[in-house]
Amino acid sequence: RGTKVYIKNCHTKNIYTKKSELEINNIKDVIISAFEIWNEFAVKNGLTVIKQLTDKRKISIKQRIQQKGFDFGEVLEAIQESSFLRGENKDQWKVSFDWIFESRNNWVKIIEGNYKDDPKNGGNLTARQAFDDL
Repeated sequence: RGTKVYIKNCHTKNIYTKKSELEINNIKDVIISAFEIWNEFAVKNGLTVIKQLTDKRKISIKQRIQQKGFDFGEVLEAIQESSFLRGENKDQWKVSFDWIFESRNNWVKIIEGNYKDDPKNGGNLTARQAFDDL
């Protein structure tokens, strides 16, 4: 039997709610789901839509979903809680599909709240983000 992989969509506003339980031995379906989920999320949040599911992207997706603790839905929810990741920073840099999937660590930083808006600061950047922008 294959390992179960969960690719969840956000339960927050403007994101449709769905949970797909997929067997890892049907990796093609998992990869296509991640591609489709990202593109819908990107459109709703002003991020870059990916147009091609390249071999490099397929490999990156497969590596992330096999990494312990990876939850794409949790990543998307955390992005939605970060104006910085959505481009509200001095360089107007935005998180991308590749930035999330190519690194073993970027998604971890996202879900740990490194880029989360600071509610004590009126929803603006945290002290770390402000320092990074200097």
